[in-house]
Order: sequence, then C-alpha cells, then structure tokens
Amino acid sequence: MKPRIKNIRIQILVGMMSLIVLIIAANLLGFALFSRHKLRQMALERAINQVTATVRYAEYILQNTPDYLPELQKLVDKEAAQDSVAYAVIIDKNITAVAHSDHIKLGKVYHDDYTIEGASKGVVKTSRFYADVQKYWTYDIMYPLYKDGVIFGALDIGVPEQGIQEISLHVIKVQITIGIAVLVIGLAFILWLTPLLLQP
Repeated sequence: MKPRIKNIRIQILVGMMSLIVLIIAANLLGFALFSRHKLRQMALERAINQVTATVRYAEYILQNTPDYLPELQKLVDKEAAQDSVAYAVIIDKNITAVAHSDHIKLGKVYHDDYTIEGASKGVVKTSRFYADVQKYWTYDIMYPLYKDGVIFGALDIGVPEQGIQEISLHVIKVQITIGIAVLVIGLAFILWLTPLLLQP
C-alpha cells in the first residue's frame, strides 16, 4: 500500500474514532446532568405526595379524635421510622411543635419565616438543605393541616436525598455501559468499513 493511501486511511480512522468518542462523551455528560436534575424533581414530587397522604390522615385524626395529640405523636413516630423519612413534625398555628419524631424537641417554638409561613398561613413550603445531625442532604416539605376548615398548622417532613443519588448513580452506570458498547461496535464497524472505502 502506498504511503499516501496509508496516511489517508490512518487519518480517516482517527477522525471517525475521535468523532464517535466525542459524540458518546457529550451524550453521557448531557444525560448525567439531565437525569440528576430530573431525578431531583421526581424525588421532590414523590416526597410531596407522601406528605400529602400523611396530612390527610393527620386531618382525619384532628377531626375524629378528641384527645388528638397522642395520636399525632404516634403518627410522626411511625413516619420517622421509615427509611425514606429523616424526621417528622407537626407544628400548630402558634408555631409550636405539638408532635415531633425527636421527642426532646416537643414544645419547641419556631421563629423562622419559612416555618411561620407554612404553619400559620397555610403555604406549602419546600427546601433542600444539609442535615448536620444526619450528615446528608434532605428535602424538607411543609404542608398545611386543617381542622374544621380552619388552619391548624402544618406537617413538616424531611426526606433524605441519598436514595435518589443511588438511583441516579445506577442510571448513569447503565448509560456508561451502553455508551462503551456503542463505542466498541462503532469502532469495529469503522475498522471493517475503512479498507472497503480505500480500495482503488
């Protein structure tokens, strides 16, 4: 084979391989960023749905149980016992914890605007923060509670993000495996096709 044809063949091979690697790398990076954002949104939506279901049960207790405080405490203890819940609190419209999964914090009065808006004004509140005690990122969802059609307070639940991160990493690993498989197949196809293209 003439040196010039050999050089052209090498250039075509390197160019096509570089193009395939670049396309796959861009695809993986884009997918990783998109899936991380999308999974966070899904996590927040799932957490809100979970809190909404618990709120309905708490409102049932408020409506139908004369001595509702012990029952509300049982409810938050049950919620916090789940792996998918970091903590659970019921705060009345006086911004006081009337039920808390951390029993030491029962009766705690909150002074921050976030809690005041959620518990006394019936505003649905969400935030993401780093829980120093638990040592992981957490979604906080505060959802209003009503008794006899009047605002009673709010249910505040913390949902750990670590479960979502595990799902995200699994999805990214699957995508990387697929990307590598596509790269190998693409390179094999180029190696097979190049000699055919360069035949006289």
